[in-house]
Order: sequence, then structure tokens, then C-alpha cells
Amino acid sequence: MKKSYQLLCLLSALLFFSTRSLSQNNLAAGDVAIVSYQSDFDPTNTFTPGVPEFEDRFSLVVLRPGGLAAGTVLFFTTRGWNGPANTWHDEDYTPFTFGLGRRAVVQWTVPAGGIAQGTEVFFINTYHDELPAGSEYYSWAAYSNEAGTILLNNLTNVTPIVPGANTTDGMSFAVSGDKLLVYQTGPVAGPTGGFNATPIRFITALLANLNGTTISNCTTTYAAWDAVPGAMASDESSIPPGLVNGQTCFLMSPSILPAFSNGTTEPDNGKFSACALAAAGACTALQMSTIIYATNPAGPFPTTPNWTYSNSVFPLGTSSSACTYNILAANTITLTSAAGTNAQTKCINTAITNITYSTTGATGATFSGLPAGVNGNWAANVVTISGTPTTTVGSPFNYTVTLTGGCGTVTATGTITVTPNNTVTLTSAAGTNAQTVCINTPITNIIYSTTGATGATFSGLPAGVTGSWAGNVVTISGSPSTTVGSPFNYTVTLTGGCGAITATGSITVSSINTVTLTSAVGTDNQSVGVNNPITTITYGTTGATGATFSGLPAGVTGSWAANVATISGSPTTAVGSPFNYTVTLTGGCGTVTATGTITVSACGATLTSAPGTNAQMACINNPITNITYSTSVATGATFAGLPAGVT
Repeated sequence: MKKSYQLLCLLSALLFFSTRSLSQNNLAAGDVAIVSYQSDFDPTNTFTPGVPEFEDRFSLVVLRPGGLAAGTVLFFTTRGWNGPANTWHDEDYTPFTFGLGRRAVVQWTVPAGGIAQGTEVFFINTYHDELPAGSEYYSWAAYSNEAGTILLNNLTNVTPIVPGANTTDGMSFAVSGDKLLVYQTGPVAGPTGGFNATPIRFITALLANLNGTTISNCTTTYAAWDAVPGAMASDESSIPPGLVNGQTCFLMSPSILPAFSNGTTEPDNGKFSACALAAAGACTALQMSTIIYATNPAGPFPTTPNWTYSNSVFPLGTSSSACTYNILAANTITLTSAAGTNAQTKCINTAITNITYSTTGATGATFSGLPAGVNGNWAANVVTISGTPTTTVGSPFNYTVTLTGGCGTVTATGTITVTPNNTVTLTSAAGTNAQTVCINTPITNIIYSTTGATGATFSGLPAGVTGSWAGNVVTISGSPSTTVGSPFNYTVTLTGGCGAITATGSITVSSINTVTLTSAVGTDNQSVGVNNPITTITYGTTGATGATFSGLPAGVTGSWAANVATISGSPTTAVGSPFNYTVTLTGGCGTVTATGTITVSACGATLTSAPGTNAQMACINNPITNITYSTSVATGATFAGLPAGVT
């Protein structure tokens, strides 16, 4: 009756755990690793009949980032795997098709609170021989300490316990060496090897059998994963699918082994013992798993240097090395300079604002994409990018900081946009930037094209002339209203953009020409007899480069030289008199003239006394007949050749 009740309870538990939905971590290969294995009787075992005692044991270290969440389920079995057949390599218990004898499956559910990364969990097998002969069975439990006093949940026997000959009495290890396969069910799954053909996914595995290649008369052997396992009853197994020996599964003590006095040539107990390597840390669960399971292909056969083995059970309290397994955090990089410094715009040949990042984990950094003249440096967990860009070719420069050392491929990116110096180019006609213009006369517009600038300032322009900037065009225009300060040397200074960029030129403003009488007052309004020379008329001029003359009488001409206009000569006709003349300046500025008048008279005397009186004969001392003349123009007369007594 006791056996029937026991069987009913276990079958109910099996159904419950196989059908309920668990909120668990779906582990990947290498998320846990076996770090100790003991198939010999536990040193605490006193072999006292009727007393349940510890027997086999192993331990796992949790390597998964974040650890194992509460409710996560792991399955453990000593069933072998047949690689070619892609199924279990043993006999099954009908009708459950899930193991026979000690080839059983046990299930562990992570307790409330979960298991932290780096924690070693100890699994210990208890042999229940307190039951009547033939009813003994094995049960497993998980503990947080090697002594097995702090429980982390009992394991459930997934394979039904049916004590008796050739039936299932729970999972246990063969004392001569065995294997341990760890798997999960659920996504993403592999072969259909779970209870009632559910898909499974292997997480890790260990093989410690004695079915190795015989060397020298069977006195020394080495273990090996079996490409094709042997007899069903053997302890052989292929590498489970999805696992890689030396990384995610382990061939315990694969090197050539010494013979022992009891004739067994393979240690049945082992533990990871390279604690310094584990404490130094690894970046990922897989890397730590590879350290734990390290296999060197040295010599004719591979070796596992990071484990310690014993043919006899390890002394009490030493079955595990109790190492510290340090999974290093991924490197980090964080901008610590002002926001936006990692996306800045700078003028060429102008120092950038230093870009700084704080880092963790890394031991250095490399830099790519920086402009010439800008460099990166890593020291004491600080990345600094500084310098002065000397080129714009390739701008914007998308840089990448890649951390070296530590864990992970961690980068930071940013952009440095290098702007060229402004430019200003004369686009109006050549020479417009050095022109001469008359006062109050519009200049020829002076135009420059610009790049980079957002405006411009102007200095040195004459009053009446202004400058403007719009749409990358500078325009100088207007009419100068003064000559004071001429020539005007102007400067256009670009604003905004990069560089102190200027353009210069000159505007010479000329005054209006002048003409001023410099000969005696009245010489510009004189009368002269025909064929008599005029009094020379002169004018001083400014601004002009010449002069034209109009209205002068024949025989009188004008000339201009060295800023002096001169009118001189003898009029040869009085016809047209008075002559109103005009002097018109040429060259220079303005239409400037001077005017005057030359009156030309035809001088003469006309006999008005009787004809012949101007040619008479008279006796001495007798009066002559008076001779009279009428005159024109003259204002007087002189007389010559008259005889004495005649006036």
C-alpha cells in the first residue's frame, strides 16, 4: 500500500510539472557550468543500514547575466545521448519512455528570490535505505552550501520511482564514472527528448566514463565523448546537440590517466580548481564556461588544466574548490563634457571644445574618423578628444571611439563639422573697387560675392555711399556728398562664419571744376581796335584737364595749360563785334564756364573841309584854309609835320 501511494504521488507531480506554465529563464548553452563532480560515495556516508545518507554530488555555477529567476526549471539526467540517432542512449520505462533504473531524470525549480550570477549551487543525492529492502530509492536536493544544510529546493523525480529489480529507483552516478546532462524544455528547443517527446535544449554536460581507448595493455585509458555510443548498458554518450566540448560541455579528465592500485584507471571525482582565473573574470557566461571547461590539445591527447582530479572521494568539505566566479560587466562610455560637444561645428584652424567621456571596464581606446589636427586620448578611465582641425576635406567628420580591453565591443560616436574660412570676391567689373567719381555723382556699384558669412560691416566709405549684405552678396552704392577725406579707403569686414575676412578698396571723390579770372579786373570785358592786340585775359582753373573757347573774334585765340586758360591775340575784324566769348572747362567734374566780351572797333578820320584843303598852297605868313576831319573811335589826336605857325 505504501509503495502504491508513493507511486501515485510521484506520477501526480510528474503530470503537474510537465503541464504547468513556468515563468522561467530560457537558458542558452553555457549559462551554467558544472564545477565539481563526485561519483564515489560521499565522505559523510557511514553505510549504516536503515539511515538515509548522502551519496553522489555535483555543483553548478550560475553564469547567466542576471542569474536565474525564481521558477526557472532545469532537468538533470545520467542518460546518455546517441548522436547519430539524435535520441537518448538507454532503455526506457514503459509507458513513460523516460528512463530506466538509475538512468532517471530529476527536475530542479529555482526557489523564490532566484539565484544570483556567480553563485555555486550544490546538488547532493540522498540514498533512502531506511525503507524495507527492495524499496530503496534516490532523491536529490539543491543547497547553497557544500555541507548540504541550507536548502534551495528538493529536486523532483521526473522519471517515476518504481523500486524493484530492473526498474527505476532514481538518478545516481555509477561509481566507476558516469555522465551528467543538463537541459531545459521550451523555446527555442532542439530534439524531442523531453517527457512524452517534448522538445529539449541542452545547457551543459559532463562525461567521466572509463570506456576510453586502451593504451598499453589496459593499464591506462583516457575518456572520450563517443561518436557512436556502445551498448545500451554502457556509460557512454555522444556530445549533446548544441554543446561544444571545452566550451559548454566537459570531458572530465580526458588525458592519459595513471593506473591506481584498485585497478581503476580513471579518477571518478573532479573539481574546477583554477580559482585565480575565475576570480580574474570573464566578459561573458560563455567565456567563463570556456575557462571552466578549458581543454588544451597539448601532447598526443588533450588535457584539462583547470581541474583537479581524485580517484578517491575528496575529503569532507573539499569536494568543491568554492571559487569566486567573476563575470565582468560590459565596458561603458558616457559623455561627460557639455551636451552637444559630441556634435559640434568649428572653424578651420580653431580649437574644438574638448570632448570628454568617462569609461568603465576599458583599459584604453582607439579613435577613428577625427579630422587632421584633432586627436583622442584615453587615460584613467577618461577619453579626451581635443585639438585644432586643419582641414575641411571630408567634413562633417563622423568619429568613433572604440574602447579596448575590458568587456564588450563598446563605442561612442559623434560629429565634428569643420567650416572653411569665409571668402569675399569682387564680382563687379575690375577696377570698380578703385574708382574715381565726381561729388554728388553715383558711383559705379561695387559688388562682392561671399561664402560662409552671415553679414558684413563697412568702414571708410564717403558720406552718401553705403554698403549692404544680403544673400551672400555685398553691394556698395550711392552718391558721395563730400570730398573731404578723399581718397576714401574703405574696408568690408565679413561677420558670422569663420575667419577675420575683409576686402578693401578706394573711392576718390573729385570736386566740381572751378575757373577764376586772374588777369586784371575788366580784361574780360575790353574794347580794342581792329588789328590792335587785346590785353591778355587769363583764368586759373581747378579740376579741369583742358578747356574749349568759343565766341572769340578772328585773330584772338584761347589755350589751356597747367590749370591756366589764356586768351590773347589781335582781332582782325570788327564784324560781329562785340564778341561774347565762352571758356568751357573739359575733364574733371561739372560743366563749368567763364564768359566775357571783346569789342572790336574799326579806327579812322574823314576830311570834312573842302576837298583839296588837305593839299593847299599858302603864302608865308598868310593863313591857310582850315582843314577839318571827323573821327571815329578816337578819343584824341596828335599832330606831326605841320609848319611853324600852323596847329
